[in-house]
Amino acid sequence: MGCAQCVQASLVVQYPQVRWLTLGESQQSPCQKQREFHEEYALLREIGSGSYASVYSARRSSSGSAAVAEGRAAGSSIIVATEEDDADDVLAVKIIELLAQGEDAGIDPAERWRKKVLQETATLKLLAGQPHVVSFVETFIEAGLAYIVMEQCDIILRDALASMPKVNEFSLKRIFREMLRGLSVVHSAGVVHCDVKPDNFLCKGKDLVVKLGDFGLASRLPSGGTGLLTGVHGTPPYMAPEMLWDKGFNTKADMWSLGVIMYGLLLGDFPYVPPKMTSEAMKTAIMLGIPSPTFKQWPGAPVSKNALHLVRLLLTRSPEPRPAASGVLHHPFFLLKPLGVAMQQVEEENDNHRAVVRHATQIGFFHSQCGGGGCTRRQRMDLDLHLAALQERYRPSCLRLDVDATKSESSTDLGSIDDLSACRSFSKGSLTLGGSRSPSKARSLSKFSVTGWQD
Repeated sequence: MGCAQCVQASLVVQYPQVRWLTLGESQQSPCQKQREFHEEYALLREIGSGSYASVYSARRSSSGSAAVAEGRAAGSSIIVATEEDDADDVLAVKIIELLAQGEDAGIDPAERWRKKVLQETATLKLLAGQPHVVSFVETFIEAGLAYIVMEQCDIILRDALASMPKVNEFSLKRIFREMLRGLSVVHSAGVVHCDVKPDNFLCKGKDLVVKLGDFGLASRLPSGGTGLLTGVHGTPPYMAPEMLWDKGFNTKADMWSLGVIMYGLLLGDFPYVPPKMTSEAMKTAIMLGIPSPTFKQWPGAPVSKNALHLVRLLLTRSPEPRPAASGVLHHPFFLLKPLGVAMQQVEEENDNHRAVVRHATQIGFFHSQCGGGGCTRRQRMDLDLHLAALQERYRPSCLRLDVDATKSESSTDLGSIDDLSACRSFSKGSLTLGGSRSPSKARSLSKFSVTGWQD
């Protein structure tokens, strides 16, 4: 590898699964043909969006290029669906705009976000093959965009709970155990997730296996795993006190977050409930410990002493006595069964926590957004247009980008829309992304909301 391009591509040899192209342009080494994301994968539809990234389902081009996509403009994003999008070869792709994430003084934003992507990639590779962590496939960085390809799970935790025939302490125990198994693996690798919350647990398969995902904020502990991390990261209701005290934190911060999840699903509320439900008010309540958790049980949905004891341990305000994930798996809550076959059958068959979970959903327990800004609605629309144009290079008969010019904000002042090769037809009416406009063929998927917990 003597050419300049090859030398440049080998600068980060510790990330062999990252496919590199220079930011702002597509360069190919004369020594080796570069693989490009949009040549390798056909995007199907958007399945989620957050503060800094959008997630799409995709299929490798060998099977996906022949599929004719169809979709519709919806809100701030373009959703593309296919009739085969439930096939086993469908993957999830997290797409990050490296050049649209704001600036820090003296730091190139693209370079800063590229380092974040590399860090997330390294973390996912470190955790490869673990059954309770979303599996990593590969990463592409090209032309100002980063693409992290992962396995696609079937359902978000909220919908998994709603689909369960019975929601009770017994069924929730299985959910909590698998959450812990995922966290135990992550912590054993010296990694702190930094954003443990219900939205970052997904479920897969008929058994609804719980998997931890979204490692965008995850960091490895310094000093060989014995040091502390600094800064404030994650989503306000799930932040640990030591993080807000700015005294440094480690894996015990994730355990606090798990305690918040258990408190909410068992008791139907956040442990700390400020008078005004804003991000800053929530942070202040957690930091000061006022008002303190009530541990009030939902009427008709009693919680066992062992469960309450475990939640209290996890919500210990000092991190030192707070238990580690591996130790929690041996807590009596997970080891002991109800006395007698009759009592166990009663526990398994009741549905008394469904109302608890429903109330937790209503107060914003799910779909809690990380603080810190992120992409605007207009930026997401621009990203959708750009992705459609990139896909058009390799699937010209598949996509026809149409825009409803009568919509506000997301479709006004589109600027260089005529320069996009994907924009084959444009009119003032309601238009579509290629193919038939039959609503029966355009399937919907639960999308991650970004509402709540904003200042």
